[in-house]
This record gives sequence, structure tokens and C-alpha cells, in this order.
Amino acid sequence: NTMDRNIADIDLKVISDEFTGTVMPSESWDAFPVLATTSNGGQKEYFEVKLTRNDGVEDGEYEIQLKLYNGRDESMVFKTVDLGSAAAVTEVPEAALVTLDADIQRAEWADAVLVTDLHEYVRTNRYFCNATAEDQPRFRLQADSDTLYVAASFQGGDDATEDVGVIHLAGTIDDEPISIALDRIAKEIRCYRGETRDEDLDSEVSVAFSEDGKSAECSIPLSMLDLDDEQASILANFSRRMNVDDEESTSYWQGNANSRFSPVVYGELAM
Repeated sequence: NTMDRNIADIDLKVISDEFTGTVMPSESWDAFPVLATTSNGGQKEYFEVKLTRNDGVEDGEYEIQLKLYNGRDESMVFKTVDLGSAAAVTEVPEAALVTLDADIQRAEWADAVLVTDLHEYVRTNRYFCNATAEDQPRFRLQADSDTLYVAASFQGGDDATEDVGVIHLAGTIDDEPISIALDRIAKEIRCYRGETRDEDLDSEVSVAFSEDGKSAECSIPLSMLDLDDEQASILANFSRRMNVDDEESTSYWQGNANSRFSPVVYGELAM
């Protein structure tokens, strides 16, 4: 729970015509049904879900949804997830011949995965909500067996005194992520581990910025993530941190501004 207040009663329900679901909170969730915020010491909690196929249902593909809702008022839904969509993995294409010159050419990046549509966590009246960021970055991804290649382009931010696009990577949901920060104004790169940004990493990340700082290309050695030998996917998130008129704002791809350093919300990239 990375919201600004505790959730007093949270529950989970299986929605399916073909399967019956049994849902139980984990044995370690002592405060269930309360889900405390991380700022109040709340931790990751989980439900155990058992799916039993109903009589007469044949093998096949079926829609199964999980609904996270207010246990006191089922009409108040936090999120509904389709299992098929949630299990989907983004396939990162094999890299073509990439030249790190910050000149993002279609011939080089035409087949790359495009990451955009970042959001901000903003106050609306009494509460906070996710809103589409006005100034959007675009991250394009491709990889080979050793390296993740990223092309970043930045829209807006003309009045920013600080403008940093950040690539967050982790091997598993339990790892402390590494972050590769592309400072487009200073035309500098910084690599660090964890949310505090205190631990700088020695790395072999290579980067090139365009003259106007609006685009960059970089190569990130996958060896930075300490992956298992047979591991074929990683977890990733992307954010942008800007300072305009001494007001800092952050937009993010997955999760929210408080959870962007938690790999449990990251997207999975198969390479």
C-alpha cells in the first residue's frame, strides 16, 4: 500500500464462470484485513488463491479475473486484474546494429519495444490520483544476450532546471533495483542502487546525448543485475524526474511515485 492512508478492510475475489476460487490471506498477514501504508511500516502482503475447475469444464482458455475490493463495500474496487493479461510478458526484440550517437534512426529502432504513457501522482481535491503526465518521455528497448539497449526521447520540459529520465532494473521482485539516470540537461549519467540514490555503482553503461539533450541512447550490461545463468527475463520500470520553478514532479510507468523502486510492480521483459 503506497497510498497516503491505511486501507481498513481489503479483500480479494475470483471472478470466473468455469472455476471456483478459494481465497485466503497469507498466514503472515497478522493485521488482515487492514493493509497499512509503507510509510506506517506496512509490508508486502499476499493472498493465497486456489482455483478448482468446475464439473464438465473441458481443457481450454478461459477468462479468470481477480478483484481487489473494499471488504465493507464490494462496489468500491481497487483493481481488477485479468490473469491472462497479468501473466503477459513483453518480448524485447534482438538488437540490430545499434550505434550510440543519440540519433534515433528508424532503421535501428523500428522493431524495438516502445514504453511511454507515464503518469503522475497528483492531488485532486482531498485525495491523490494517477494522471497522465503532460510531458512524456519515450523509451525504446532492444537487447542481445549481454546488453539491454535503450533509446530515450523527451517531450516538453523546456523550462526545467532538472530533467532526468530513469531506467529501473531488477532481476527478481526481491532484489533491490539498480537505476540508470539520464540527466538530459547536464548530459550526464549516474548509476545507483536503491531508493536513496546514495550508493553509486561502478558500471560500464555507455551513453550518448544529442546536442539539445532531447534524446539519448545507452547500452546497459546485464551483468549489473547478477542474473542466474539460465534467466531469460528481467523486471523494469521507467520514470522521469523534473524540477520546474523549484517544484519537483515525478512521472512513472508502473506503480506510483512511492512504489517505483519496488520491483513487485515492474513490468517483465523477456529477452
